[in-house]
Amino acid sequence: MDYKLFRIQFETGVHIGNGRLTDASNTITADVMFSAMCQEIHRMKGDKGIRQLLDWVNENHLRLSDAFPFDRSDYYLPKPYLTIESTKDSDNKKEYKNLNYIPLLKWKEYLSGSSNPKELKKMQNEISKKGQRTAIGYNPDGEHDIYNTGYQRFQEGAGLYFVLGYSEKSILDSVENLFQSLQYTGIGGKKSAGFGSFSFDTITVPDELQEKIESESEEVYMTLTTSIPDDSELHDAMGTVVGYKLIRRGGYIQSEGVNRQPLRKRDAYLIGAGSVFRSPYVGTVLQVGDHWSHPVYKYAKPIWIGV
Repeated sequence: MDYKLFRIQFETGVHIGNGRLTDASNTITADVMFSAMCQEIHRMKGDKGIRQLLDWVNENHLRLSDAFPFDRSDYYLPKPYLTIESTKDSDNKKEYKNLNYIPLLKWKEYLSGSSNPKELKKMQNEISKKGQRTAIGYNPDGEHDIYNTGYQRFQEGAGLYFVLGYSEKSILDSVENLFQSLQYTGIGGKKSAGFGSFSFDTITVPDELQEKIESESEEVYMTLTTSIPDDSELHDAMGTVVGYKLIRRGGYIQSEGVNRQPLRKRDAYLIGAGSVFRSPYVGTVLQVGDHWSHPVYKYAKPIWIGV
């Protein structure tokens, strides 16, 4: 499998919630990205496009990572769920807990326990800023609702990146064409309020990251994707876990052209990016659209790196 890095820079801000309208995550999980891709390709090619995208994933011709922050040439990885023994003073232990991401160029330093967590936190905080937009929801009876929407605004030269794994050049070309359209539609919530539109480019995966993705001789591996083992591999996979976080993923179904009360997707519990296993698992695609007129898919197949 070959890999390409997609860099996304938002024109205004992006709203990625986590159960509340005021939420503003600075990460886009792969299931959200895949959902946006499915909706966009359906607009472009109908059911045929959905089937093609799903076939690529199910046959392991296409893989996605979550989308993590980048700042110009600094690419951030999720903090691994590992115990890091600091070589410096004990006060650093609390600082390490406050980190969410580690710069790729500081990765070895972090794993060795010799990094400065205050410096890393400062770098992380400078990538984007959380904001809130206040709006009034009009109600004909005169009882208007006032609500706040959380969003992330990235500084100039910063944004989110994800890694695309593909088995054929034609798949890469198709995904690039898909994103040419998706950039105008946008990603995330409250797109009608101006959030989520972006520009993007694709670049070669940095050597340091490419080596980690291709590594097959490490003692442990970290997932770059919020994912879950398939039922057939769940028992064996959990027997190799080193450290992980379980995340509840839900949300509402968005379906073009269907005018009905929104329904919630069936909740799914996935293993968060940054989780560490001794042996990688393949993952799966879940069907989470109970009582809906068509299947609703949740992507959960990981890209791994050696740690």
